[in-house]
Amino acid sequence: MFALQALSERFMMVAWTMAYGLMVRNDLKYGHDQGVYMPLVPGALNLSWELCSVYSSATLGRLAWLCLDLAIFVFNISTIRRTSNKCIYIVFTATACLVLQLAIVSMNVDCLLLSSFAINLSIGLFYLIDIRQISKHNVYLIALLRTFGDLFAWMAYGNMSAFISVVGFAELLLNVLFFAARVEIDSNGGMVFGS
Repeated sequence: MFALQALSERFMMVAWTMAYGLMVRNDLKYGHDQGVYMPLVPGALNLSWELCSVYSSATLGRLAWLCLDLAIFVFNISTIRRTSNKCIYIVFTATACLVLQLAIVSMNVDCLLLSSFAINLSIGLFYLIDIRQISKHNVYLIALLRTFGDLFAWMAYGNMSAFISVVGFAELLLNVLFFAARVEIDSNGGMVFGS
């Protein structure tokens, strides 16, 4: 069982690293003239999680993810037009980081693990909510990598708690819904399910 968990963890890390790397590469290459690669709220939550995880244990993988999330965060800030809204976004991110760090030090559960699943759920949800704002560049490859990352995370940790099991499964369903809706939008010239 431990070998399967370790293998699933590795595949999850590779899939999510490739997804983040592709988001950063696309933003550098194409800019965000045709949309974002990571919705704003999950982008802020992701950066907050990475900062807290590096603070608790600065591994090479976590440092790499922090750099990728920091780049995504900077790109997201550049999509916000008004300076006051940029400040709100930065304060929201700092507040999320503080709240998460307080939860980590005050709770007797693995808050980093639980919050990573909650944040990934927000990514899936916001990808659906903001589906028309997600850039078309490599959208299916990024979504596929995200789905595999979520699948392997669920395989690695799904048996640890009912929360992780249910949230992990919900993440996978949201990813499938995103694929279906995005294919429908792209094939119908921007209309969702014949609307």
